[in-house]
Amino acid sequence: MNVRNPVSLGVVVCTYTQRRETGLRRLVDAVRAELGPADRLHIVVDHNPTLAARLSTWGRPAPGAVTVLGNTHAPGLSGARNTGVEAGTEEVLVFFDDDAVPRPGWATAVRERFSQPDTDMVGGAVDADWADRTTTPPWFPPEYGWVVGCDYPGLPDDGARIRNPIGACMAVRRRVFDQVGLFTEGIGRRGEHPVGCEETELAIRFAAARPEARIVRDTRLRVDHLVPPARQRPTYLVRRCFHEGRSKAQLVRLVGRSALSAERAHVAGSLTRGWRRDALRFLRGERAAGARLGLSMAGLACAGLGYLTGFTPRRGGSAPQVRPETGGTPGGLPAVSIVLCTLGTSPHLRDSVEALTAQDLPDIEILVVDNDPRSGATRRVLAGLHDERLRIVEEPRRGLSQARNRGVRAARAQVVAFTDDDAIAAPTWARVLTGGFAPPDDDVVCVTGRVLAAATDTDPQRWFEAGAGFDKGAQPLVWRPGHEPDPGADAGPRGPLYPYAAGEFGSGNNMAFLRSFLLRTGGFAATLGAGAPTRGGEDLDMFRRVVLAGHGLRYEPTAVVHHHHRPTLTALRTQMYGYGTGMAASVTRYALSSPVAFTRIVRRLPTAAAMLLSPTSRKNIRKDPGYPRALDRAERLGYLTGPVLFVAAAARDALVGGGR
Repeated sequence: MNVRNPVSLGVVVCTYTQRRETGLRRLVDAVRAELGPADRLHIVVDHNPTLAARLSTWGRPAPGAVTVLGNTHAPGLSGARNTGVEAGTEEVLVFFDDDAVPRPGWATAVRERFSQPDTDMVGGAVDADWADRTTTPPWFPPEYGWVVGCDYPGLPDDGARIRNPIGACMAVRRRVFDQVGLFTEGIGRRGEHPVGCEETELAIRFAAARPEARIVRDTRLRVDHLVPPARQRPTYLVRRCFHEGRSKAQLVRLVGRSALSAERAHVAGSLTRGWRRDALRFLRGERAAGARLGLSMAGLACAGLGYLTGFTPRRGGSAPQVRPETGGTPGGLPAVSIVLCTLGTSPHLRDSVEALTAQDLPDIEILVVDNDPRSGATRRVLAGLHDERLRIVEEPRRGLSQARNRGVRAARAQVVAFTDDDAIAAPTWARVLTGGFAPPDDDVVCVTGRVLAAATDTDPQRWFEAGAGFDKGAQPLVWRPGHEPDPGADAGPRGPLYPYAAGEFGSGNNMAFLRSFLLRTGGFAATLGAGAPTRGGEDLDMFRRVVLAGHGLRYEPTAVVHHHHRPTLTALRTQMYGYGTGMAASVTRYALSSPVAFTRIVRRLPTAAAMLLSPTSRKNIRKDPGYPRALDRAERLGYLTGPVLFVAAAARDALVGGGR
């Protein structure tokens, strides 16, 4: 360890109820006893002003600095932890639950482990403190120690690499949050609701962005975690298992099915061995072994049931609700995170980002998602561009959907807006686009804007405007279930494949969504979009999901970006082919989702084909005699090959188990 410059520690403890105040005092005393001059303890109170006032007297400087502050994010453990992360500048953040007491030597263990520069996250050991009992209840299966937030058989040895730490006792280097963003709000415990996985999602997200990441277990960092009498009941075990299954469903939506690798290994290994052990002991006359065996099987069944039901949000709203980081703008607009994804190769990238820094909406964050971080191109292009609202986050998995989902996870605001690295946003773009959500409508979860040509100097640029074009016109439009009117906007047009093709709604270089909707629906489909074999369609797929879910979608023509069209015929021909494949792949994804969907698409295909082929259709009427037939052929070839490409992409995805 570097004695001259020891690692500075910021300890984050989140609490929400006065019932834990006695245990919290023990925790604080144990923490303060080992804090150094550069360390600080941040106690975050989760939306309980009365408790915050009571604890404010604890913030006295000696022997260790203590800060008591209220949660400024969404209610729940994830939001409270994010508040703690933002409260200081310490190099390493140590997280303890408010009912866990660290054992002596915890700080030395953390400093020594993080004196190794390649260590990113550390998971400590968590021992159960069974309150009024001296031993584990005889009916409790030890393999379910995670139910009460404690260690369990099968965990890796000291110093071994792990997928994720247990949240009651873990340490994270600050650069992890700088590189991949904060804890995802909308998952994790809220009050007494027995859910979790926010630390698991963070660790998986970081490992995906940094494959070389070192997340290790260190049993010298050890806590005694209180298990109160209310959690020493079989009913709590099965209820916790059910909610853990629901949490795992949310985790799979966010990071893919590969997120369950550790759970599968636990079932196949420790859990199966526990069943054999207890079955033999029961046959030898140990009654408690029968109870453990039965509860272990019931717990697995409840977790499976929770997992299956977790993909369908409960009626009345179990969807994650994400509040803006700063509460919105003074004018009442929600805060917005702007996501721009890039490989760093666009000649317009710097201009696109500078246009975002010039927005007249002050309460924004700008996330540039580098989808080719190994090349270093994005950072080179943006070098010297300093704006405290700008962050570069990395997503090494190639593909626009993967990059956009990375941006959504890193975003801190209620609204997430998207544009591209070849589009220049007008100074009022973010304000007008975000204004589509304010005053908040019960049903509008998506707003799109107008896309105009940045230049029409070449024939290919003019041909794009005539044959495809992003512009949806100067009239405000709204689409809602049925044909409900909307003040100040016309009912949006409905083409022959409405709403399945979704081309009438807008385009991915000018759109915004409520972040909670994107999280709830699992994000953009990895089988669609630029970088995937299908080359596009991820934006259309998301628009369709908005409408089919019964929400409203608004088009705001004064939210303007100017797009740099392809300047050469070769580039445009490739683009038109990609538009065809993306549209067809998106429709195919919906058609294969159910027999009913398949029937709906098949019935409408003749009308859609007529619009595509007829020279007098709304799609083709603007093409002049000089419009190259090669562009038509490329686009139509894309429509023919798109379904095949989607099936191939979906099959590949199923084999690797990594997408949605």
